[in-house]
Amino acid sequence: MIKFDKLDQFKAERAEASAKRKGLDQKREDIQQELSQAKDNYLELVRRSIAEEVNLDAEIDAADKKVFDLERAIRRADQQSEIAATVYQTAIRSDDVAESWNKEFVPQYMDSTFNPAVDELAAAADAYRIAFQKVITAATELEDQRKDVLSELRESKYTYTTARADISTAGSKFMNAVITERDLRDFESMRRSATY
Repeated sequence: MIKFDKLDQFKAERAEASAKRKGLDQKREDIQQELSQAKDNYLELVRRSIAEEVNLDAEIDAADKKVFDLERAIRRADQQSEIAATVYQTAIRSDDVAESWNKEFVPQYMDSTFNPAVDELAAAADAYRIAFQKVITAATELEDQRKDVLSELRESKYTYTTARADISTAGSKFMNAVITERDLRDFESMRRSATY
């Protein structure tokens, strides 16, 4: 079976770009959590300095600087995420995939796989029709001769049972060979599932 490789390439590129964007998003989320903890720490130091009446100015200044640095890191991460949305794109565009499908892959697939299978089906259908007609002709010829035999034997004092071609009994060789209405429904169901 021929495989549409362009789609695999597109998926791989898209997954790579998505992973890079997710990496930046995760980095921003990590910074945001750290910032939240840093703000909590800052507020706790201010609260302690008032509640305990102790001088924690150095620690508060360090905590304030950390909050400021993390807020700056968040702004940078936001800008990186915004830019990544345009930078981390796939080289293969959606339009390229659709165009390659329509203009390259499907024509190649039709020529190499689908059309030969349809030609084989058409030849088999023709062979089936011819063979079916041969069987019906043979059965008709046999039945005509059987009627002649019965006509000649009618004046006998016995009633004879004469064999005939079985083209109607379920399970007969003929009925096992023909395509049935159920087969046709199954074929139609397969055809529909292939196109929907």
